[in-house]
Amino acid sequence: MANFKPLTERTRRLPRRSRPPVAVSAGIMVLVLGIWLELWRLTALTSGLASKAEVATKHSLYLDSPWWKSPAYLYGPYYSLVHASYRISHNLFGLRLLSIIIGLLSAILVYLIANNWHGYKIATLSTVSYLTGFGFLAVTRQGIPLSSQMLLIIALLSAILTVNNWDGGIALLYFIVVSIAGLYIPGGIWIVLVSWILTFADLKWSFKRIKPKYAGGLVLAGLIMLAPLTYRLTAVYSNSQLLSWLGYGLHGKLSALKQFATNFYSVPLNLFIHNMNLSRTLSLGHLPLLPAAESIVIAIGLYCYARRLNNFNWRCVSALIVVCWLMVGFGVFSVFSLLPLLALAMGAGLTYMLKQWYEIFPQNPIARQVGVGLMAIVMLFSSFYAARSYFVAWANDPSTVSQYTYHLD
Repeated sequence: MANFKPLTERTRRLPRRSRPPVAVSAGIMVLVLGIWLELWRLTALTSGLASKAEVATKHSLYLDSPWWKSPAYLYGPYYSLVHASYRISHNLFGLRLLSIIIGLLSAILVYLIANNWHGYKIATLSTVSYLTGFGFLAVTRQGIPLSSQMLLIIALLSAILTVNNWDGGIALLYFIVVSIAGLYIPGGIWIVLVSWILTFADLKWSFKRIKPKYAGGLVLAGLIMLAPLTYRLTAVYSNSQLLSWLGYGLHGKLSALKQFATNFYSVPLNLFIHNMNLSRTLSLGHLPLLPAAESIVIAIGLYCYARRLNNFNWRCVSALIVVCWLMVGFGVFSVFSLLPLLALAMGAGLTYMLKQWYEIFPQNPIARQVGVGLMAIVMLFSSFYAARSYFVAWANDPSTVSQYTYHLD
């Protein structure tokens, strides 16, 4: 576990173990695996057909006006990039490409954070489990903006940790860019607000450390990024539009509160036990999103977080998990937004299990390697099961096939 110094004595660099060549090599291999999984039979798996949600995405690709004047101003940056991709590759591949890129970016951040906290072995296992997870593949291999929620959560966590570990304008710029980008996601304002609360002391310290002209430049850059969103919200103001941006949709707060209890307790059920209310395009029958082996390891990791809330890292992840869970309860975010954070919790669980094994065999190098090998075999088998559930079972499930009936003209 990382041992951070007090705020006034922070180091400017991350621990050495985050930069060895072997960690970089492992990260590259994991990325190659992710690219292959994302691109393999990308359109053929659904027979070249799109779902209703993907058709809605295509119809949101405004052709005659910029996105801040379009009804698709929510997720505006996402639709802008999809529009550019779709013009280059005017087919289903072009529509789905941005979701793939977003998913891979979230996986890269998961690996970097897990490597810094637990080392490259645990980071590799955690990221491979994340990349091969049914939920990850189902979301990122479709042309829908839901993948943006997954990237937002892990990007905000990485921005918080960056400001906590580094002083300077680059760290502040990264945090501001991620925060403002999150405001363009419906309901993103709440998770951004929590992130600012978690890192307020670090932000205050960092702003004091940089020159006034750089601080002014950061503020100006933030205002420029906010301008399109501000224009849309004020120029075409309506209560329903404001509620949509806040994440309550068009049904209003009362409807969301009535559904809160159901949505709230459905989160652990959908993840670990029994799928209740997920779309047929994002689920397989009534199976949970996570395999049993991964669920057990994640539960151990969450237990470790609960026991070490005095640690800044664990406190940040725990706070974001709780807030995301509440947001899913209110219908603001999807349960899939929790997957990157649970991948980090899996790393904590694996680290705890490995530490217990090392305490049994403190001096026996063979036994220590056997422990790592056994743990890797179990996790890789679970990853294989999850990937096969998507590429074989989900792709051939009649309820899935019936959802993909649209041609993109």
